[in-house]
Amino acid sequence: MLGAGPSSLAAGPAAVRNGYMTTGTPAVTRLDEIGLRPAVVIAPDTPLDQAARVMRAHGVSALVVGDPGETVSILTERDVTQAVADGRPSTDQVAAIASAAPLTLRADATVMDAATLMLREGLRHLIVTRDNRVAGIVSIRDALAALVTTVTPDTVFVRLQRITLEPPELWLG
Repeated sequence: MLGAGPSSLAAGPAAVRNGYMTTGTPAVTRLDEIGLRPAVVIAPDTPLDQAARVMRAHGVSALVVGDPGETVSILTERDVTQAVADGRPSTDQVAAIASAAPLTLRADATVMDAATLMLREGLRHLIVTRDNRVAGIVSIRDALAALVTTVTPDTVFVRLQRITLEPPELWLG
C-alpha cells in the first residue's frame, strides 16, 4: 500500500486539491514541507526488547519494520505496550506484533489530509512515501504542531465540519 493516498495538484494561485478550494493557504501545507522525521528502520527479526531500546535511543514512538525492497510494517509504542500487557516474551520478534500493511500517505499530501486520516482511523503515526519508498514518519503531534502554527481557526472549523469520526472500540483518542 506504499504511496496510496491523496494526490496533490500543482497549480497557480488557486486550485482544487482533494475536493477543497485552495488559495495558497497554510491548510495545504504538504508533508514534505514540514521537515519529516526520518524513519528509523529495524529488521523483522529484531527482538521486542531491542526494538524498545531503539525507540528510546532515537527518541521516537514508531519504527518501520522491514528489509530493503520488502513490504514494510510499523511498530508503535502502542504495539509494544499491548505486547507487554499480553505477557509476550521480550525475545519475540517484532514482525509478530508490528502492524502489517500500514496506511501511508504520499509526501505531497497535505498536513490536513494526514491529520484527518489519523483522526478518522484512530492512528498516531503514518508512514510517508515518495516514489513508493519510505520518506519518513509523521505523527499526530507533528501534524498538530504544523497546523497550530499555520492554519487559521476558520480553516480548521470548515474542515472539521466535514470529518465524521467513528472511534474504534477502546479508542483513547
